[in-house]
Amino acid sequence: MLMLYKAQNDSTLKFHVKSVVESRPPDEFIRAGFRKAPALQITDDEGVAHEDDIVDYLERYAPRREYDDDAEDAVADLFRVFACYIKEANKDERALNTELLRLEKHLMSRGTRFLSADEPRAIDCLILPRLHSLRVAGRALKGYEIPNELQHVYEYLRSGYALQMFRTSAASDQVKFKFSQKFEIDFSGDNFALGRPTSVSFGGSKDEFSQATTQIQFFDLKIFSH
Repeated sequence: MLMLYKAQNDSTLKFHVKSVVESRPPDEFIRAGFRKAPALQITDDEGVAHEDDIVDYLERYAPRREYDDDAEDAVADLFRVFACYIKEANKDERALNTELLRLEKHLMSRGTRFLSADEPRAIDCLILPRLHSLRVAGRALKGYEIPNELQHVYEYLRSGYALQMFRTSAASDQVKFKFSQKFEIDFSGDNFALGRPTSVSFGGSKDEFSQATTQIQFFDLKIFSH
């Protein structure tokens, strides 16, 4: 999503996305010296293979990231706690709910559609896909649902799903595929198939979002994703 956000605001950024199955990587992925996705190939001889390094590299393109200490603090531990919850055998979701409550309180006090403003910023491009992954993987692996009372979190997700760049980059099937590889989970009985339209529900109502394909031609950068 961050790549699309940058490309929409900076005409000098042009890229092409290629999906990679890490157990069967394509030759160009191997030749670039990459082992895991995501990875960013800049030239034939230059690449970036860590998510944080990719984010840092993209800072050379507009708009520059505006740091919001309150927003950063609200999500500082959320995804670390989620990763621990997914890896643990028990179903104690209290720590995860506590972190989501921090996000809820921030969104409620800020009163904006996104973390820092009514329009998405760079931080939303990082947090929204991860929050989407939390919903999809949490449900698939642990039967976890974000508590219904966290209405501002759900509104934040709704605002994200309304963005074309978010729908393009955050297909639920791809999230399941990523976690199935990482945790050796079999989703064959969960209507799992790459490319299938994904159903997203909010409190009983369902909004259908078809998986979209990034239609940006390769000129300068190539990013490999799950």
